[in-house]
Amino acid sequence: MRNVFLIFTYTAKDRLRQKSFWVIAAIAVVFVLFMRGCYDAEFSVNGKELNSLTIAWHASKIIFHIVGGAILLITILLGMRLFPRDREDGGAVMIVGRPVARWQYALGRVLGVWMIASIFMFCLHLAIFLIVWNKTGGVLPGYLTASVICFLNILFVVNFVALLSFSFPGFASGLFAALVLVIGFVSASFFQVTQSKALQSALSGSLPTDVSWWRAIYPKTATLQYYASSFIGNESFTQMGSIHPILNVIAYTIITGLLLFWRVQRQEY
Repeated sequence: MRNVFLIFTYTAKDRLRQKSFWVIAAIAVVFVLFMRGCYDAEFSVNGKELNSLTIAWHASKIIFHIVGGAILLITILLGMRLFPRDREDGGAVMIVGRPVARWQYALGRVLGVWMIASIFMFCLHLAIFLIVWNKTGGVLPGYLTASVICFLNILFVVNFVALLSFSFPGFASGLFAALVLVIGFVSASFFQVTQSKALQSALSGSLPTDVSWWRAIYPKTATLQYYASSFIGNESFTQMGSIHPILNVIAYTIITGLLLFWRVQRQEY
């Protein structure tokens, strides 16, 4: 695994040298700092003022989903040129021309992007966790656990967009991967809203509860994120379909990973 570690380290350093990454990181940090104002606001429901920890809980869940979705889009930007760039600048020839197996080359590249994106997301979630603790004196149980669960989404996206980059130009592969994520998030969000007890009660339970076959087997990145957010405050979670989102995303991660290794193995350099 020494070769994998060296390629992983080289990939991480290479991505950290990109100015675009630091511009995105700066925007994300400014966004998190800007959201500090949400914890100073006062809200009331039916004339009853909410305490600061309740406000922080709702605001932090919204920010959790925003950060999670934004990191997946950033992962697409980091991964869509991962292998095409190597082919263009001769980096792939330099690596595979040495005693390095191609699966080691592919694994090191994927792990490098995955680790950078995962650490970045965890740091943003950690910042929100600390802001809540500083502003309210309370903690959000399960917030960091939820962040770690979302690491699996990032690994799938790296595999998926890297695989697409062998068949489509960089921008097209990124756009297609983003479209798949957006469709999943819209579908999962609609399902979670329709399954809320308040809406079901208001409509006398007239909303359908069955799930169409394509939504049951579709990559459940969004559903996994909703499942992860249920750890924040031990909230209940309604599963979409019979397949648990963790098993669904793991299966897609393995399939896209194997296809990616096969594609790298057949690639001519």
